[in-house]
Order: sequence, then structure tokens, then C-alpha cells
Amino acid sequence: MAQIKPKKRKFNLYDFFNGRDGKGVEKHPDAPRNLKFFFSLYRSRFGTLFTLNLMMVLGNFPILFFLFALSGNLNHTSTAPTSALYPVLYGITQIGGGTPLPILAPIYGILGQFGAVSVPSTATYIFYAIGILTVFTAGFVNVGATYILRSMVREDPIFLWSDYRYAMRRNWKQALGIGIFDSLALVGLVYGAVFYYMNTGRYFFMNVAFYFFLFVAIIYLFMRPYIYLMAITFDLKFRKMLKNALIFSLLGFKRNVLAALGALILGALVFLIIQVYLPLGIILPFILLLSHTMFYTVYAAYPVIQKYMIDPCDNKQVAETEEAPAEDPSSPLPAESEESDLTETSSDSQVTEHSENSQDTL
Repeated sequence: MAQIKPKKRKFNLYDFFNGRDGKGVEKHPDAPRNLKFFFSLYRSRFGTLFTLNLMMVLGNFPILFFLFALSGNLNHTSTAPTSALYPVLYGITQIGGGTPLPILAPIYGILGQFGAVSVPSTATYIFYAIGILTVFTAGFVNVGATYILRSMVREDPIFLWSDYRYAMRRNWKQALGIGIFDSLALVGLVYGAVFYYMNTGRYFFMNVAFYFFLFVAIIYLFMRPYIYLMAITFDLKFRKMLKNALIFSLLGFKRNVLAALGALILGALVFLIIQVYLPLGIILPFILLLSHTMFYTVYAAYPVIQKYMIDPCDNKQVAETEEAPAEDPSSPLPAESEESDLTETSSDSQVTEHSENSQDTL
């Protein structure tokens, strides 16, 4: 008897952002988050990371205006002398009646060359201004992406679009503040490192300042995933997030170095492809670079937070529950205290409630 083939499902945007129903992925909740498990999880979530990368690019759409303005396509082009000595030479010729002296002809041939000059236009400055809005969007995008990547590491069910919106809506205050601080910190550290690098060798202070900025930049890059993970998992003040993130960047130094090494290898691979075949390399940052490098850092950072912040709080609450005496059903309920020891987490109901004091135990 002939078998009826199942009807093939058509493509739609909901399936694209949330995934289709399938046999699922085998869960390993107790498996250590080591290098072996990383490749297994990375392989199973490779396609999801592509979709997440596109969502991150769309969320940070103002950066596209900034990059387009940076390309110079909106600038006014003109011609101008390429040598700074040309005005002096031109002045000499004007004194001589406007005709170059024969003895100056070789010099005029060298210093009198003209080249194309690109000058920013009004549209260029407008696009730069729109690109600055990335300072305000980056925090929301990173919070939403971190929430999804944390679910990947914990092997929780993932619905990309709904989880993405939920994380941004639930943590919008943290996302706005941390995003502005993060953007300004990155720009300041990069600018300082590049500035002092260009001036190394002139003064001893310049050399010391360059290595100082380089060291601070590396430590802050290690701190970033911890800051965003704590923002979506705990109810903490920003000062305590920075303090704990600094401590975790040292406690998880080995994991952080491996994550940074993976991000550098991926970035170098993308750069190499751009040099070899530009049409392919130019699209890789839009489908590959952002979410994959962020997955490396979140995979490295979350087990450290779980070990030093989540597990101790959970164990303490379990112990307090076991030691609590059984209540008499006939006795009246105790009055609820004005200040509860537990504060609701800012991520979701799946994470056990943690007290703000117990989170800052380091």
C-alpha cells in the first residue's frame, strides 16, 4: 500500500526567527562546560547563531549609516597639491611674474603634482550623527543576545525573537545605562591605545601610557560578558557589577584567554577572506562575526558566575528551607516583613531568586 508523504512546510518568518519543531537536541545539564562540550554545543547551535547575528546587525542599524559615511561615498571630491611645499613654490613663481623659472622646473615637477581630495559633505555629517545612535542601541542588542546565548549554554529552550524582545523589555534600564557606559569605554580605550601607540618612542611616558591602556583594554574586554550576564540574571547595582566583573575576569582568566583566542582566530579568518575575496568577506561580519565571538565569551563566563554566585545562593536557600520548622496549619500566617531578604531577579522565573547581599560575597 502506498505511503502518503508528509506535506512539506513552507518558509515563513516565524520559523526563521524561532526555529521549527524537530527531534530536538539532547540535553546535558550536568555536563562540564569544558572545551569538548563547547564544540558539541557549538555545532548544534551553529545555524541559530547565524540568525542571531542578523538580529544583532538589524538592532544596531545606526552603525550602518556610520560605516557608509566612513566609506567616503557621500564626500565632495576635488583636486589639491599633494605637497605641503607647493604654496611656497607657487608664491615664488608669482613673484617672478607668474612664469616658473627654468631652474625651478624640476622642483615644480616634483612639488607641483595634484591629487584627489575628499571633503566631508553635509550628508556625511548627518550620517555620522545617525551612527552615533548606536551608543543607545548597543546595550539593548547585547542584553537580548546575552539572554539567548545564556540559554544556549544552559541548554534551555530558545525562541529567538520572543526571548530577544523579552530580555530587552525586562532589562531596559540596565541595557540603556550599561550600553552607554560600554560604548564610551570601548571608544575611549581604543582611542587612548591608538593615540599613545602612534607616539611611542618619543617619550618614556608615552610608552608607559600605551601599555597601560592596552592592559586596561584587555581586562575590560574580559569583564564585558560578566557585566551583561549579571545584568540579565541578578538585581545588582552597576557599581557592584563592575566590581564582581573585575574579580571574575581574574578568577576565570584561563577561560577568558581561550575565548579571546577563539575570537581572534575568527576575526583573523574574516580579515583574510576580505583580503582574498572581498565580495564574500564583506558579508561575513553581518552573518558570522558578532554572535559567534559573543558566544565564545558567554560560554567562558557563565560557568564562573554559576560557580561563585548562583550555586552558593541556591545551596543556602535549600539549607534554610530544610531547617525551617513545619508550620501548624491552624496557626495564623506571619506578617510579611517590610524588607524581604530575597529580591526578584531581572531575567526570568527559571532562575532562583537571589538576595542582593549574597550576590556580592566576593
